[in-house]
Amino acid sequence: MSGKSNSDVPKKEKAHYLPSSWDEISNNLYLRIEWYASKFITISVWGVVIGFIGIVYGLLSMWFFGSEISALGTFLGFFVGFGALIASVVLLLWGVFWRRRVENHKIL
Repeated sequence: MSGKSNSDVPKKEKAHYLPSSWDEISNNLYLRIEWYASKFITISVWGVVIGFIGIVYGLLSMWFFGSEISALGTFLGFFVGFGALIASVVLLLWGVFWRRRVENHKIL
């Protein structure tokens, strides 16, 4: 092994990027907001899928396993299903709202 340690190695300075104009700053802002809005819409689609799976599970649990043990499973299936659907609608509306704001450039 060599006698050198990591403290002997000079560290590189990270160059800071400065935007050249206000248009570049606003463009970067709009791109970032559009990226987040797209992620909200994508997550809302997954929430709808999870919601429908929860509701179908609750229905199947209620119809086929009608005992008292499955009452908790039925309740949780409906609770998770409807909760995921409501959260998905909220995320979808939020994502669509910001996508429209970005398309019209009405933030700044």
